[in-house]
Amino acid sequence: MIKISNLTKEFRVYKRRFSMLKELFGYAKAEVDYDLVTSLKDINISIPEGSVHGVIGMNGAGKSTLLKILTGVLDQTSGSFNVTGRVASLLELGTGFHGELSGRENIYVNGAIMGLSRDEIGSKIQSIQEFAELGDFFDRPVKIYSSGMYVRLAFAFAISVDPDVLIIDEALSVGDAYFQQKCLKKIRSFKDSGTTILFVSHDLGAVKMLCETVTLLERGSVLFHGTPVQALDLYNALLAEHQNKELVKARKLAAAMSDPDTSFESGTREAEIVDVSIKDLKGESSVALVTGARVAIHVKARVQKGPLEQPTCGILIRDRLGYDIFGTNTDNLNASSLGQVDGDVEYIFRFDLNIGPGDYTLTVALHSDRSHVEDNYHWIERALIFKVLPATDFEFIGVSRLSPEAEVKRS
Repeated sequence: MIKISNLTKEFRVYKRRFSMLKELFGYAKAEVDYDLVTSLKDINISIPEGSVHGVIGMNGAGKSTLLKILTGVLDQTSGSFNVTGRVASLLELGTGFHGELSGRENIYVNGAIMGLSRDEIGSKIQSIQEFAELGDFFDRPVKIYSSGMYVRLAFAFAISVDPDVLIIDEALSVGDAYFQQKCLKKIRSFKDSGTTILFVSHDLGAVKMLCETVTLLERGSVLFHGTPVQALDLYNALLAEHQNKELVKARKLAAAMSDPDTSFESGTREAEIVDVSIKDLKGESSVALVTGARVAIHVKARVQKGPLEQPTCGILIRDRLGYDIFGTNTDNLNASSLGQVDGDVEYIFRFDLNIGPGDYTLTVALHSDRSHVEDNYHWIERALIFKVLPATDFEFIGVSRLSPEAEVKRS
Protein backbone atom coordinates (compact mmCIF):
# COMPACT_ATOMS: atom_id res chain seq x y z
CA MET A 1 0.00 0.00 0.00
CA ILE A 2 2.95 2.31 0.78
CA LYS A 3 6.29 1.73 -0.93
CA ILE A 4 9.25 4.02 -0.13
CA SER A 5 12.51 3.49 -2.02
CA ASN A 6 15.83 5.27 -1.33
CA LEU A 7 14.03 8.43 -0.25
CA THR A 8 16.32 11.37 0.54
CA LYS A 9 15.48 14.93 1.53
CA GLU A 10 18.04 17.73 1.75
CA PHE A 11 17.45 21.33 2.80
CA ARG A 12 19.62 24.28 1.85
CA VAL A 13 20.51 26.58 4.73
CA TYR A 14 21.76 29.82 3.21
CA LYS A 15 24.56 31.70 4.94
CA ARG A 16 23.57 35.20 3.89
CA ARG A 17 20.35 37.12 3.44
CA PHE A 18 18.95 37.21 -0.11
CA SER A 19 21.35 34.41 -1.25
CA MET A 20 18.44 32.16 -2.19
CA LEU A 21 16.80 34.99 -4.16
CA LYS A 22 20.06 35.70 -6.00
CA GLU A 23 20.45 32.02 -6.90
CA LEU A 24 16.90 31.88 -8.25
CA PHE A 25 17.82 34.63 -10.70
CA GLY A 26 21.14 33.00 -11.60
CA TYR A 27 23.50 35.39 -9.79
CA ALA A 28 24.93 33.09 -7.16
CA LYS A 29 25.40 29.75 -8.92
CA ALA A 30 29.16 30.20 -9.21
CA GLU A 31 29.71 30.11 -5.47
CA VAL A 32 28.15 27.77 -2.93
CA ASP A 33 26.51 30.07 -0.41
CA TYR A 34 24.63 27.50 1.60
CA ASP A 35 25.01 24.38 3.73
CA LEU A 36 23.19 21.16 2.88
CA VAL A 37 21.26 19.65 5.78
CA THR A 38 20.13 16.06 5.20
CA SER A 39 16.81 15.41 6.92
CA LEU A 40 16.23 11.95 5.38
CA LYS A 41 18.77 9.62 3.84
CA ASP A 42 18.01 6.52 1.74
CA ILE A 43 14.77 5.59 3.49
CA ASN A 44 13.34 2.22 2.46
CA ILE A 45 10.01 1.13 3.95
CA SER A 46 7.32 -1.17 2.61
CA ILE A 47 3.93 -1.21 4.33
CA PRO A 48 1.41 -3.86 3.20
CA GLU A 49 -2.28 -3.19 2.77
CA GLY A 50 -4.38 -3.25 5.92
CA SER A 51 -1.49 -2.99 8.39
CA VAL A 52 -0.75 -0.39 11.07
CA HIS A 53 2.82 0.84 10.93
CA GLY A 54 4.45 3.10 13.50
CA VAL A 55 7.33 5.54 13.04
CA ILE A 56 9.23 6.64 16.15
CA GLY A 57 12.43 8.52 16.88
CA MET A 58 13.81 11.42 18.86
CA ASN A 59 13.19 15.02 17.87
CA GLY A 60 14.95 15.79 14.60
CA ALA A 61 14.97 12.18 13.43
CA GLY A 62 12.97 13.07 10.28
CA LYS A 63 9.53 11.67 11.15
CA SER A 64 7.45 14.72 10.22
CA THR A 65 9.52 15.38 7.10
CA LEU A 66 8.81 11.84 5.91
CA LEU A 67 5.06 12.24 6.38
CA LYS A 68 5.03 15.64 4.67
CA ILE A 69 6.67 14.08 1.61
CA LEU A 70 4.18 11.21 1.56
CA THR A 71 1.26 13.66 1.72
CA GLY A 72 2.65 16.03 -0.94
CA VAL A 73 3.49 18.94 1.34
CA LEU A 74 7.21 18.61 0.50
CA ASP A 75 9.10 17.23 -2.49
CA GLN A 76 11.87 14.70 -2.02
CA THR A 77 15.42 15.43 -3.19
CA SER A 78 15.87 11.92 -4.59
CA GLY A 79 14.31 8.48 -4.41
CA SER A 80 10.68 7.59 -4.90
CA PHE A 81 7.52 6.58 -3.10
CA ASN A 82 4.11 5.23 -4.04
CA VAL A 83 0.92 5.45 -1.98
CA THR A 84 -2.08 3.53 -3.34
CA GLY A 85 -5.66 4.66 -2.77
CA ARG A 86 -7.33 7.66 -1.17
CA VAL A 87 -5.14 9.24 1.51
CA ALA A 88 -6.36 11.16 4.55
CA SER A 89 -3.78 12.82 6.78
CA LEU A 90 -3.51 14.54 10.13
CA LEU A 91 -0.27 16.48 10.23
CA GLU A 92 0.26 19.79 11.99
CA LEU A 93 -2.81 21.20 13.72
CA GLY A 94 -5.08 23.13 11.43
CA THR A 95 -3.09 22.45 8.26
CA GLY A 96 -5.32 23.52 5.37
CA PHE A 97 -7.81 25.39 7.54
CA HIS A 98 -8.52 29.07 6.84
CA GLY A 99 -8.87 31.07 10.04
CA GLU A 100 -11.65 33.32 8.77
CA LEU A 101 -13.84 30.40 7.64
CA SER A 102 -16.06 28.42 9.97
CA GLY A 103 -15.53 24.76 10.71
CA ARG A 104 -18.35 23.84 8.33
CA GLU A 105 -16.94 26.02 5.52
CA ASN A 106 -13.44 24.59 6.01
CA ILE A 107 -14.84 21.08 5.65
CA TYR A 108 -16.37 21.98 2.27
CA VAL A 109 -13.13 23.63 1.09
CA ASN A 110 -10.90 20.72 2.19
CA GLY A 111 -13.35 18.18 0.80
CA ALA A 112 -13.23 19.90 -2.60
CA ILE A 113 -9.41 19.81 -2.49
CA MET A 114 -9.61 16.05 -1.93
CA GLY A 115 -11.89 15.69 -4.97
CA LEU A 116 -15.21 15.26 -3.22
CA SER A 117 -18.33 16.80 -4.75
CA ARG A 118 -20.46 19.20 -2.73
CA ASP A 119 -23.20 16.54 -2.45
CA GLU A 120 -20.68 13.99 -1.12
CA ILE A 121 -19.46 16.45 1.50
CA GLY A 122 -23.04 17.35 2.38
CA SER A 123 -23.85 13.69 3.04
CA LYS A 124 -20.95 13.49 5.53
CA ILE A 125 -21.29 16.87 7.25
CA GLN A 126 -23.69 15.61 9.92
CA SER A 127 -21.42 12.73 10.99
CA ILE A 128 -18.41 15.09 11.02
CA GLN A 129 -20.26 17.54 13.23
CA GLU A 130 -21.37 14.80 15.62
CA PHE A 131 -17.88 13.27 15.93
CA ALA A 132 -16.14 16.64 16.45
CA GLU A 133 -18.64 17.64 19.18
CA LEU A 134 -17.93 21.36 18.70
CA GLY A 135 -21.47 22.53 19.29
CA ASP A 136 -22.13 26.08 18.06
CA PHE A 137 -18.42 26.53 17.34
CA PHE A 138 -18.84 24.35 14.23
CA ASP A 139 -20.30 27.42 12.49
CA ARG A 140 -17.81 29.94 13.92
CA PRO A 141 -14.40 30.98 12.52
CA VAL A 142 -11.68 28.42 13.30
CA LYS A 143 -9.29 31.24 14.29
CA ILE A 144 -11.01 31.29 17.67
CA TYR A 145 -10.64 27.50 18.16
CA SER A 146 -8.40 26.05 20.83
CA SER A 147 -5.77 23.49 19.79
CA GLY A 148 -8.06 20.71 21.04
CA MET A 149 -10.95 22.01 18.92
CA TYR A 150 -8.68 22.17 15.87
CA VAL A 151 -7.74 18.53 16.19
CA ARG A 152 -11.34 17.47 16.82
CA LEU A 153 -12.39 19.07 13.54
CA ALA A 154 -9.34 17.79 11.63
CA PHE A 155 -9.72 14.23 12.88
CA ALA A 156 -13.47 14.17 12.26
CA PHE A 157 -12.91 15.29 8.67
CA ALA A 158 -10.01 12.89 8.02
CA ILE A 159 -11.97 9.82 9.08
CA SER A 160 -15.11 10.90 7.20
CA VAL A 161 -13.64 10.44 3.72
CA ASP A 162 -13.34 6.63 4.10
CA PRO A 163 -9.57 6.64 3.40
CA ASP A 164 -7.60 3.70 2.08
CA VAL A 165 -4.55 5.14 3.84
CA LEU A 166 -4.68 7.17 7.06
CA ILE A 167 -1.53 9.11 8.03
CA ILE A 168 -1.35 10.55 11.56
CA ASP A 169 1.41 12.72 12.99
CA GLU A 170 1.12 13.34 16.76
CA ALA A 171 -2.51 14.46 16.38
CA LEU A 172 -3.66 12.32 19.28
CA SER A 173 -1.33 14.07 21.72
CA VAL A 174 -3.79 17.00 21.85
CA GLY A 175 -7.19 16.85 23.42
CA ASP A 176 -8.67 15.47 26.61
CA ALA A 177 -8.71 11.82 27.65
CA TYR A 178 -12.30 11.37 26.44
CA PHE A 179 -11.51 12.50 22.89
CA GLN A 180 -8.23 10.55 22.76
CA GLN A 181 -10.05 7.36 23.69
CA LYS A 182 -12.71 8.14 21.09
CA CYS A 183 -10.03 8.59 18.40
CA LEU A 184 -8.19 5.40 19.38
CA LYS A 185 -11.47 3.47 19.20
CA LYS A 186 -12.05 4.84 15.70
CA ILE A 187 -8.51 3.97 14.62
CA ARG A 188 -9.02 0.42 15.85
CA SER A 189 -12.21 0.19 13.80
CA PHE A 190 -10.27 1.37 10.72
CA LYS A 191 -7.64 -1.24 11.49
CA ASP A 192 -10.29 -3.98 11.71
CA SER A 193 -11.82 -2.86 8.38
CA GLY A 194 -8.48 -3.09 6.53
CA THR A 195 -7.41 0.56 6.31
CA THR A 196 -3.64 1.04 6.08
CA ILE A 197 -2.46 3.34 8.87
CA LEU A 198 0.88 5.14 9.23
CA PHE A 199 1.18 6.40 12.79
CA VAL A 200 3.84 8.76 14.17
CA SER A 201 3.79 9.44 17.89
CA HIS A 202 5.88 9.93 21.02
CA ASP A 203 3.13 8.10 22.92
CA LEU A 204 4.89 4.74 23.11
CA GLY A 205 1.90 3.10 24.77
CA ALA A 206 -0.31 3.97 21.79
CA VAL A 207 2.38 2.76 19.36
CA LYS A 208 2.64 -0.53 21.21
CA MET A 209 -1.14 -0.96 21.33
CA LEU A 210 -1.96 -0.06 17.71
CA CYS A 211 1.01 -0.98 15.55
CA GLU A 212 2.03 -4.32 14.10
CA THR A 213 5.43 -3.12 12.89
CA VAL A 214 7.54 -0.08 13.81
CA THR A 215 10.36 1.81 12.09
CA LEU A 216 12.86 3.62 14.31
CA LEU A 217 14.46 6.67 12.68
CA GLU A 218 17.72 8.16 13.95
CA ARG A 219 19.25 11.26 12.39
CA GLY A 220 17.36 10.80 9.15
CA SER A 221 18.16 7.11 8.63
CA VAL A 222 16.29 3.88 9.34
CA LEU A 223 18.01 2.43 12.38
CA PHE A 224 15.64 -0.46 12.95
CA HIS A 225 12.51 -2.03 11.50
CA GLY A 226 10.66 -4.75 13.39
CA THR A 227 8.12 -5.49 16.11
CA PRO A 228 6.96 -2.76 18.53
CA VAL A 229 8.66 -4.48 21.47
CA GLN A 230 12.00 -4.63 19.68
CA ALA A 231 11.82 -1.07 18.37
CA LEU A 232 10.76 0.45 21.69
CA ASP A 233 13.52 -1.38 23.55
CA LEU A 234 16.08 0.13 21.22
CA TYR A 235 14.43 3.55 21.38
CA ASN A 236 14.71 3.45 25.17
CA ALA A 237 18.43 2.76 24.82
CA LEU A 238 18.82 5.68 22.43
CA LEU A 239 17.07 8.01 24.86
CA ALA A 240 19.42 6.90 27.61
CA GLU A 241 22.59 7.23 25.53
CA HIS A 242 21.83 10.14 23.20
CA GLN A 243 24.83 12.11 24.50
CA ASN A 244 27.28 9.29 23.83
CA LYS A 245 29.22 10.03 20.63
CA GLU A 246 30.53 6.47 20.16
CA LEU A 247 27.19 4.88 19.31
CA VAL A 248 27.29 4.12 15.58
CA LYS A 249 28.55 0.55 15.94
CA ALA A 250 26.69 0.01 19.19
CA ARG A 251 23.36 1.04 17.63
CA LYS A 252 23.79 -1.33 14.70
CA LEU A 253 24.69 -4.15 17.07
CA ALA A 254 21.77 -3.35 19.35
CA ALA A 255 19.37 -3.40 16.41
CA ALA A 256 20.66 -6.80 15.36
CA MET A 257 20.51 -8.18 18.89
CA SER A 258 17.08 -6.83 19.84
CA ASP A 259 15.12 -10.07 20.15
CA PRO A 260 11.70 -10.05 21.86
CA ASP A 261 12.53 -13.34 23.59
CA THR A 262 15.87 -12.32 25.11
CA SER A 263 17.19 -9.60 27.38
CA PHE A 264 18.51 -6.39 25.87
CA GLU A 265 21.16 -4.23 27.56
CA SER A 266 22.51 -0.71 27.25
CA GLY A 267 24.50 1.76 29.32
CA THR A 268 27.96 3.10 30.09
CA ARG A 269 28.70 0.26 32.58
CA GLU A 270 30.16 2.65 35.13
CA ALA A 271 27.95 0.59 37.43
CA GLU A 272 26.67 -2.87 36.46
CA ILE A 273 23.74 -5.02 37.50
CA VAL A 274 25.21 -8.41 38.41
CA ASP A 275 22.15 -10.30 39.69
CA VAL A 276 18.36 -9.95 39.77
CA SER A 277 15.96 -12.18 41.69
CA ILE A 278 12.43 -12.26 43.11
CA LYS A 279 12.10 -13.80 46.56
CA ASP A 280 9.11 -14.90 48.63
CA LEU A 281 8.56 -14.39 52.37
CA LYS A 282 10.90 -17.29 53.14
CA GLY A 283 13.71 -15.57 51.25
CA GLU A 284 13.70 -18.19 48.50
CA SER A 285 14.08 -17.17 44.85
CA SER A 286 11.12 -18.04 42.64
CA VAL A 287 9.74 -17.23 39.19
CA ALA A 288 6.26 -18.61 39.97
CA LEU A 289 4.39 -16.57 42.56
CA VAL A 290 0.78 -16.36 43.73
CA THR A 291 -1.15 -13.15 43.13
CA GLY A 292 -1.32 -11.03 46.29
CA ALA A 293 1.80 -12.62 47.82
CA ARG A 294 4.39 -10.51 49.59
CA VAL A 295 7.56 -10.48 47.48
CA ALA A 296 10.95 -8.77 47.38
CA ILE A 297 12.91 -7.90 44.25
CA HIS A 298 16.66 -8.00 44.89
CA VAL A 299 18.99 -6.16 42.51
CA LYS A 300 22.71 -6.62 43.15
CA ALA A 301 25.01 -4.09 41.51
CA ARG A 302 28.70 -3.28 41.35
CA VAL A 303 30.19 0.18 40.84
CA GLN A 304 33.03 -0.32 38.36
CA LYS A 305 34.18 3.29 37.95
CA GLY A 306 33.50 4.95 41.25
CA PRO A 307 32.76 6.43 43.50
CA LEU A 308 29.33 7.43 42.13
CA GLU A 309 26.91 9.75 43.88
CA GLN A 310 23.88 7.70 44.98
CA PRO A 311 23.10 5.60 41.87
CA THR A 312 19.35 5.22 41.38
CA CYS A 313 17.90 1.76 40.79
CA GLY A 314 14.61 1.38 38.94
CA ILE A 315 12.28 -1.53 38.22
CA LEU A 316 9.54 -1.94 35.60
CA ILE A 317 7.04 -4.79 35.33
CA ARG A 318 5.45 -5.47 31.93
CA ASP A 319 2.80 -7.98 30.91
CA ARG A 320 3.15 -10.53 28.10
CA LEU A 321 2.06 -7.96 25.49
CA GLY A 322 4.73 -5.50 26.61
CA TYR A 323 2.41 -3.04 28.36
CA ASP A 324 3.79 -1.26 31.41
CA ILE A 325 2.10 -2.55 34.57
CA PHE A 326 4.13 -0.85 37.27
CA GLY A 327 7.43 0.96 37.61
CA THR A 328 9.28 2.94 40.25
CA ASN A 329 12.81 3.64 41.46
CA THR A 330 14.73 4.35 44.66
CA ASP A 331 14.70 8.11 44.00
CA ASN A 332 10.90 8.18 43.74
CA LEU A 333 10.69 6.17 46.96
CA ASN A 334 13.25 8.38 48.75
CA ALA A 335 15.35 5.28 49.43
CA SER A 336 18.71 6.59 48.15
CA SER A 337 20.62 7.60 51.28
CA LEU A 338 24.03 5.98 50.81
CA GLY A 339 25.82 9.06 49.51
CA GLN A 340 28.83 8.14 47.40
CA VAL A 341 28.93 4.46 46.44
CA ASP A 342 31.88 2.33 45.41
CA GLY A 343 32.03 -1.44 45.07
CA ASP A 344 29.01 -3.69 45.70
CA VAL A 345 25.52 -2.49 46.62
CA GLU A 346 22.13 -4.22 46.86
CA TYR A 347 18.70 -2.70 46.21
CA ILE A 348 15.56 -4.34 47.61
CA PHE A 349 11.96 -3.52 46.63
CA ARG A 350 9.26 -5.09 48.84
CA PHE A 351 5.56 -5.06 47.93
CA ASP A 352 2.41 -7.15 47.63
CA LEU A 353 2.14 -8.69 44.16
CA ASN A 354 -1.33 -7.31 43.49
CA ILE A 355 -1.46 -8.07 39.78
CA GLY A 356 -3.50 -10.59 37.82
CA PRO A 357 -2.40 -14.10 36.88
CA GLY A 358 -0.24 -14.31 33.77
CA ASP A 359 3.31 -14.03 32.42
CA TYR A 360 5.36 -10.92 33.19
CA THR A 361 8.84 -9.54 32.60
CA LEU A 362 11.00 -7.43 34.89
CA THR A 363 13.21 -4.65 33.53
CA VAL A 364 15.86 -3.14 35.83
CA ALA A 365 18.07 -0.09 35.47
CA LEU A 366 20.87 1.86 37.16
CA HIS A 367 21.16 5.56 36.48
CA SER A 368 22.29 8.77 38.13
CA ASP A 369 19.03 10.64 38.58
CA ARG A 370 15.26 10.25 38.73
CA SER A 371 15.19 9.36 35.01
CA HIS A 372 17.47 7.02 33.06
CA VAL A 373 17.91 9.58 30.26
CA GLU A 374 20.39 11.59 32.35
CA ASP A 375 23.22 9.07 32.96
CA ASN A 376 22.35 5.50 32.09
CA TYR A 377 24.83 3.16 33.77
CA HIS A 378 23.15 -0.17 33.01
CA TRP A 379 19.69 -0.97 31.64
CA ILE A 380 18.48 -4.56 31.19
CA GLU A 381 15.21 -5.18 29.37
CA ARG A 382 13.52 -8.44 30.38
CA ALA A 383 16.14 -9.20 33.02
CA LEU A 384 13.73 -11.72 34.49
CA ILE A 385 10.60 -13.55 33.33
CA PHE A 386 8.15 -14.67 35.99
CA LYS A 387 4.65 -16.11 36.26
CA VAL A 388 1.85 -15.01 38.56
CA LEU A 389 -0.50 -17.82 39.59
CA PRO A 390 -4.16 -17.42 40.60
CA ALA A 391 -5.03 -17.50 44.30
CA THR A 392 -7.49 -20.18 45.40
CA ASP A 393 -9.24 -17.85 47.88
CA PHE A 394 -9.80 -14.84 45.62
CA GLU A 395 -10.96 -14.90 42.00
CA PHE A 396 -10.96 -11.84 39.72
CA ILE A 397 -10.21 -10.79 36.16
CA GLY A 398 -7.89 -8.06 34.87
CA VAL A 399 -4.37 -6.94 35.73
CA SER A 400 -5.01 -5.35 39.14
CA ARG A 401 -5.90 -7.08 42.39
CA LEU A 402 -7.84 -4.36 44.20
CA SER A 403 -9.19 -6.47 47.11
CA PRO A 404 -12.59 -4.74 47.30
CA GLU A 405 -15.28 -5.19 49.91
CA ALA A 406 -18.89 -5.75 48.82
CA GLU A 407 -22.17 -5.26 50.65
CA VAL A 408 -25.68 -6.31 49.70
CA LYS A 409 -28.71 -4.89 51.47
CA ARG A 410 -32.38 -4.28 50.89
CA SER A 411 -33.34 -0.73 49.94
